[in-house]
Amino acid sequence: MSTPLLPLRTAVVLGAALIVAAITGALTYASNKKLPKEALAGGAAFAGAVFWLNDLIAV
Repeated sequence: MSTPLLPLRTAVVLGAALIVAAITGALTYASNKKLPKEALAGGAAFAGAVFWLNDLIAV
């Protein structure tokens, strides 16, 4: 049996951060209809969520 590509904790953190980024990007796009602002807001939310969730889900 092969080992998984990502550990479960990493997959959960990245998956949850992706959901946060998608929601942030969608709400930003709904408010001003400008794709670059949406991408920047989603990227910033993703980075912030990764750091926060990494600390929150400590081993």
